[in-house]
Amino acid sequence: MKNLIYYPNFESRDLNWLKFALIYLENFSPIIPDSGEGFISDLYRQLKNETDLLLIHQPDYGQGNRATKKAIDYVTKVIQNPHSYIDDLNSMNAVREWKNPENQTYTLFEEKFVGEWRWFCQENKFVQDSPYGLQISQNLGEVYMTFLAQEVAYEEEASPITDKKYLDDLSISIRTKNVTNDNKIEVAKSVIEHQLPLDFRQIDINEIIKIRNKPGFKTKQMAFHSELNKTYESIGKAIEPSKFIDSYNRTLKDWTGELTKYGIGAVTCGLSAYILLQNDLATNPEYAKQILEAGLILMGGHALVKNINKNTDRKYCRQYLTELKTIK
Repeated sequence: MKNLIYYPNFESRDLNWLKFALIYLENFSPIIPDSGEGFISDLYRQLKNETDLLLIHQPDYGQGNRATKKAIDYVTKVIQNPHSYIDDLNSMNAVREWKNPENQTYTLFEEKFVGEWRWFCQENKFVQDSPYGLQISQNLGEVYMTFLAQEVAYEEEASPITDKKYLDDLSISIRTKNVTNDNKIEVAKSVIEHQLPLDFRQIDINEIIKIRNKPGFKTKQMAFHSELNKTYESIGKAIEPSKFIDSYNRTLKDWTGELTKYGIGAVTCGLSAYILLQNDLATNPEYAKQILEAGLILMGGHALVKNINKNTDRKYCRQYLTELKTIK
């Protein structure tokens, strides 16, 4: 899954979400301006230096300008009738919360907005000054970052991603949003959690980094995405993790059954038109199974070359699922 714009913070504060991201996501882009580089944690510096998970996005003036205008329009409506937005904002009275100086602890960096947002917040007593930008309530900051993430995602042909469920709901309410990506991520998370030998909380993030950095991991990860997408397109969110995983475990059993059914001699005879003249290992049962996995199908004891690469994703997806079981 490519081109993901992470919000609302520089970093996810949910360590379990981050572990999942290392296993499943190709990468994601937190929105961090130049002036925010010094606030990156040691863990994120490690991820930036040791993995390819993070692709920092620095917001530009146009993105901040568009987000400012849309955020002001939305917040104005909330000011006029705050009780209509209780569910969207996860607050009984968001305006009262935004005005409380004790809540104004969230730093919104200067590069993320234009002057009009500052003036609007000052006029409504939503803000305190900060050497880096503005100090506003976390709730208001997350509202603003939802708009900014959408503007960045639109311009970059990407999708916003967050580890906060209520912000996903807010994003849907303020803009027509394709929720397919979010649904696929939830399905993937269920499959991965089912396959892991331990709960995410029990796994050291450094062990996951080691797995991610193994040669060939990215190929297996992309194959898992491909296979999960195919299944999702067929049956949607109703994917049962155990059945999805079992379908890949059964593959080798089914091929073993085919070898027994036809007899290894019949199989090698059927394959001979394609491989016998090329490799003496064709008489080896394990080698024959690899050939079957590559896309040869049996029909009455004869092999039909269908597509030598067709089932490569299935092979690597199974290897990916097997790799997950080694994370401890």
